[in-house]
Amino acid sequence: MRAVALYQMLLGITVLIVGILGYADTNDYVMLIGGIVFGLDLIFIGFRMQKGWRPALYMSITVGLLLVGYFGKGWLVDDGSFYPSILITILSLLSLLLVALILVQPRERKRQF
Repeated sequence: MRAVALYQMLLGITVLIVGILGYADTNDYVMLIGGIVFGLDLIFIGFRMQKGWRPALYMSITVGLLLVGYFGKGWLVDDGSFYPSILITILSLLSLLLVALILVQPRERKRQF
């Protein structure tokens, strides 16, 4: 679960950077606010996953589906450019796959020292 948590944090940093760069290119406040909100949310989810908080997995699925929906629409309908549409869509799908693999596993047992 710690490796997936690290991946979620890196995805959050990537979404944050994409939001800031998207704002710098197009002066679109939606891209800036969305990048900041979803990026910080994914970083928070990653920190909570490291502590073993199971609801963070469901939050991660929700954010991942929102990112796939928004950037997937940009990929399929609008322009189809690699950056940022295809990049974030692929990274979010990978995130959803990793979280789904954790959800089907039984809960981790606590170590007793």
